[in-house]
Amino acid sequence: MSTTAKLLWLSAYVGAMAAIVWLAFPLRERVVTSLSTTEAAREWNQWRTAAQEQANKGPVARRPPKSTEPPALIMMRDHFPAILAAGLVFGTFLFVILFISVRALLPDGSERQGTIKIGEPKGGPL
Repeated sequence: MSTTAKLLWLSAYVGAMAAIVWLAFPLRERVVTSLSTTEAAREWNQWRTAAQEQANKGPVARRPPKSTEPPALIMMRDHFPAILAAGLVFGTFLFVILFISVRALLPDGSERQGTIKIGEPKGGPL
């Protein structure tokens, strides 16, 4: 692989990871802002109450949620570094798969070209 191709792949990787980070922060802000309101808290408490009432109904016993806040709020507010790290790890994994796939599909440029002779073996017919 040429130096130019390596630089292009590296810049594409850095751009993809920067896009993940760049998009994660506004998404976090939007989720925290929308779920920190009293309306969102009221809706969550209504859902928790309904889930507690339905916990033992039906064929499966379910545990009612114990959290007083929506799980998305807790994840984005308290565990955002872990979410960001997971996004970067999975993004890297997907980028590596893309890299391998594209490299497998494109010609290498170092392939040898020649002719193949089909005919009788050197010793004559068998």
